[in-house]
Amino acid sequence: MMDEALFVAKQGLLDLPAHYDFVLGTPARWRPPRERSSFWSRGCRRLELDVAGIGRHQLPMAELGIAWGGNARVGLEDNIHLSKGVLAKGSHELVAAVAAKALDQGRSLATPQDARAILRLNGALQPASSSAI
Repeated sequence: MMDEALFVAKQGLLDLPAHYDFVLGTPARWRPPRERSSFWSRGCRRLELDVAGIGRHQLPMAELGIAWGGNARVGLEDNIHLSKGVLAKGSHELVAAVAAKALDQGRSLATPQDARAILRLNGALQPASSSAI
């Protein structure tokens, strides 16, 4: 997907840096070993990235994404547990857990305005036209 993004960018159809989501912890996943973290952190400085984990991998992968200098995506859509056997009462508990980890690592938290700027969103999203496929 990154090669395709670079190809499209060379055609002038995409502004760089592109934003990527690394979704880890799915059945067809690549699990990044902790010992390769330095490789990833050096390479990821050139990318705008989110790291998202599925199920029990969500919080550890979010922590790894933070360590890489990227962003973390968490929520009930991918994971319902705050810890083993403890159901989250809502996405807010998962977000609070990851926010605490980010602050512990010296990272600042994005405001909604910051997130819109990171994702290069201008205001509210517009609905797709009825002629869109």
